[in-house]
Amino acid sequence: MLPPVVPRRTLRIRVDDTRTSTIRSQKANTLRSYFCQPVDRFCKLRGVSLRRIMDENDTSNKTTQGRFVLTVPAVNFFNVLDATPTVTCEAVQSSGKCVNVVSDDCSLQGRPVELLDAVNACFDFHVNTNIDYVGDSDLRISSSILVNVQPPPPFDVFPDDVLTSTGYAVLSTATSALHQVFLSSLREDYESFEEECAAALTTTTTTTTHL
Repeated sequence: MLPPVVPRRTLRIRVDDTRTSTIRSQKANTLRSYFCQPVDRFCKLRGVSLRRIMDENDTSNKTTQGRFVLTVPAVNFFNVLDATPTVTCEAVQSSGKCVNVVSDDCSLQGRPVELLDAVNACFDFHVNTNIDYVGDSDLRISSSILVNVQPPPPFDVFPDDVLTSTGYAVLSTATSALHQVFLSSLREDYESFEEECAAALTTTTTTTTHL
């Protein structure tokens, strides 16, 4: 007689992270104009590895939305697994307000390959990230990440609290680091956009004066 099959337990790990960055000037109209820029501008910031997925059959407005692949810096689990998370996401712009990025498609790449294949088969992943501004002075990024995982061997020998706390630590550290880089690049890009607007206004004023 075969021994009874013991169902694998499912662990739930959730990370919420919100960060803001105060910009140099406080011009609400310029902030609204900045968030009217094509969505690709927010997905091609310095230090952020995002690549647009080109699809000739896609008839959606490529100025305000698109599918992108995000490569996250490598993470380590229990000194056993070195993995680079790759996230396929959808970015949608609400003109003048925000850019929203959502995904339920994440895979781990790295070594050992056999173990990573086992891990990829036993978890589901959801992320919702919002990039917007607060008032007239702050840029903001906020993310909510949820991972449900059924620990595969050899990780299934660890207690639930150890796996959950370790998973949370790895996920929150990676999210925090990514947010810091993104927000710093977002602030720099906004300040460049503001200078572009000021230069365009100066050119228009000079041209009008000489008419």
